[in-house]
Amino acid sequence: MAWEIEESVALLLPDSAEFELVQSELQQKKEEWTKKHLILNLLGKECSLENLEAYAEIIEAHREAGHSFVLVHDQYTYDDLPETLPVVPTVQEAHDLIEMEDIERDLGF
Repeated sequence: MAWEIEESVALLLPDSAEFELVQSELQQKKEEWTKKHLILNLLGKECSLENLEAYAEIIEAHREAGHSFVLVHDQYTYDDLPETLPVVPTVQEAHDLIEMEDIERDLGF
């Protein structure tokens, strides 16, 4: 698994979309990303809808801590996914969503 750490964003490029493997990596590198927005790039990885939904608890906890957690995957449309699951089709859109969520937090939404 590869990490790209920026000033306010950590980008994880896992070898597999399997939730347990990614969760283990997140636990091992927790200090590197817990105070940053997180983008999990799953492009090109076979991923079931249930596998994406497994991230919901981690995503919610990260949001409650004041940070964004965005999944990048282009296999499903917005209609296929729960509204609370932030999945976008490109890394650029993940950065855009993080900016929008930052603005919402600044405005108190």
